[in-house]
Amino acid sequence: MRALIRLVVLCGCLLSVPALDVVPEALQAKLPDEAKEAVDKLQKETDAAVREAQDDIADERADLIKDLEKEQERAQRRGGLEAATAIAAHLAQLRLEGGGGSTDLLAPDAPPVEAPVLVAGELPPLPSSSARKAAGYVKAQQKAASNAARDIYQGRDKAVRDLERQVASLTRAGDLAEAQAVQAVGEHLVELVLPADFLGQMIMMPGAGAVVQGNVALAERGATVEAQGTGPSMIDGVSVGYTGSTGFAQGSWPCAFTVTLDKVYAIRQIRMLLWDGNQRHYRYKMEVSPDGEHWAMLADRSEGEWRSWQTLDLAQSAPVKQIRVTGLFNSDNGGFHIVELEAYCVPPKQAVAPKYASTPP
Repeated sequence: MRALIRLVVLCGCLLSVPALDVVPEALQAKLPDEAKEAVDKLQKETDAAVREAQDDIADERADLIKDLEKEQERAQRRGGLEAATAIAAHLAQLRLEGGGGSTDLLAPDAPPVEAPVLVAGELPPLPSSSARKAAGYVKAQQKAASNAARDIYQGRDKAVRDLERQVASLTRAGDLAEAQAVQAVGEHLVELVLPADFLGQMIMMPGAGAVVQGNVALAERGATVEAQGTGPSMIDGVSVGYTGSTGFAQGSWPCAFTVTLDKVYAIRQIRMLLWDGNQRHYRYKMEVSPDGEHWAMLADRSEGEWRSWQTLDLAQSAPVKQIRVTGLFNSDNGGFHIVELEAYCVPPKQAVAPKYASTPP
């Protein structure tokens, strides 16, 4: 988890992707100019809403950091090392949320302390006066996310009405193919759902990457795969109908499969279907990277018995451009077989059910 937070910080100043892609590029390809203008307008309004929220939060964060730094200094002068350490942990987290800056836990001349774990829910409690200020910051976060969601949904509703009008006009003119393309975009927008935690994530971690609906690890979405063997089948979007010889990517273990997405996304969940024609088990490792240089271990499953669907949830969205699976073992033979790999910014509501259960070590 801490490795994933570091990835956000490493890339926070480098990423320039939009916070939310309201319409995938594949759906826009066949749109007539008027519809493209409507989509472009909605995208600009969406980006503006998120930027405004980010700016509001940045101001609140800066004020809170100043207040906590003063509280920290007072605690250090009084010899309250426990309080100073707790405040330092929250200061480090706030600086991480800002996408950069110093993450020193204490001033250079402060007593040495053990670095706390920077994971939500695991930070040490703040002293009461600092806690009240932090509570105000949380309320500001919630207000900013609520305002952004309101503005995005209002813009979405206007765009949908505009597209519906265009569909009717194109249908009357007999341009059925264009009408169908515009209708598909309208239907996509109607189904656009922004869970509150994801909207908050975009605002709090602006460098985390683009957020879109659906599986982004697809060849039709621009994803590619490099494998020590065969790879394309694992990003073709087909997770049924595979046989003992077709419908999966394979390599001789140990082997690596690296999926490169078309852009950096804020990924929250990765799913992988291991070949499950029988009860064989596999072992593997999975890593993610925002740039192909800095890697974080998402799952080390080099022990245990892992079968069928594997669902890996990230504790918070992380910027991901590449996903690397290292196949380590197959209890049946020397091959490692992946039927499908999927990556989601917004995890589907419907979970996948493994054909055979895995057995952790």
